[in-house]
Amino acid sequence: MTIKTLPELLGLQVSYVEQLMALLTAEKSALESRDVTALEKISQDKQQQITHIAELDVKISQHADAAELLSTYLPQKQQIETELTQCQELNDINGKLIELNLRNTKRLGDTIIRSRSRNNITYDKLGRTRGSFSTLGMTFKS
Repeated sequence: MTIKTLPELLGLQVSYVEQLMALLTAEKSALESRDVTALEKISQDKQQQITHIAELDVKISQHADAAELLSTYLPQKQQIETELTQCQELNDINGKLIELNLRNTKRLGDTIIRSRSRNNITYDKLGRTRGSFSTLGMTFKS
């Protein structure tokens, strides 16, 4: 079935954007619960949905009735733009959650290294901590 009318294309675009919003909401939940398996699937689905939205946007902009987007179909166009803005805001929040999780993971790793290495911590050229082995307290038999 080929969708030919502008209202059909706009209706499909609304559906795609709403699906993207649902994926971003699920991504936020997966980030909060640190569900890596879900994040992998959601990430793939999200990318696929963004591709569908972009492809349909091209079809809409090239449609014979595209000039009517600024008059007859302005409410639908504005709804799509509003929902896309909401998607962008949620995506920004998810990006901040990812950064926070990465910082927390690094801090946890640093803490583990410090606890295992006690006072024998070294740093690499990027300033990241890593443990070093100490011979203090060890006896060698030669």
